[in-house]
Amino acid sequence: MLIILLIFAAGILSGIILRGRSTILKGVSRLTDLAVGFMLFVLGVSIGVNETVVANLSSLGFDGLVLAVGAILGSLLAMVPLAASIFRERS
Repeated sequence: MLIILLIFAAGILSGIILRGRSTILKGVSRLTDLAVGFMLFVLGVSIGVNETVVANLSSLGFDGLVLAVGAILGSLLAMVPLAASIFRERS
């Protein structure tokens, strides 16, 4: 866990150092997209090889749908006041 926190702190420090360099940040953004895509793929593989999950997918599907929709709605509801606050500060 300590290694993960140190890597996270190093990333924050790197972001602070690279703050004004838009070319590098565009590359980092693309790299982040690829990393997230890879992690989602690996998650899908780990679910696919788990026979218990695949066998119970029909019963887990509805619960998963409810959780996913709840997470999306919660994120959207949290985004509204945050976005209003951010755009108010820029004006």
